[in-house]
Amino acid sequence: MKINERCTRACSRTSGLRPSASQAHTYISFDELPDENWAIAGKLLDED
Repeated sequence: MKINERCTRACSRTSGLRPSASQAHTYISFDELPDENWAIAGKLLDED
């Protein structure tokens, strides 16, 4: 199963709506971001 399918199913399960309705209105977007836009534990990934 692909990550987008798993995300859609998880949203559907937790929404409380009928699966057909919630899945039809769930949009998944993948966008790659440069390291300077990501931080873990308060530190940007592009910092040394």
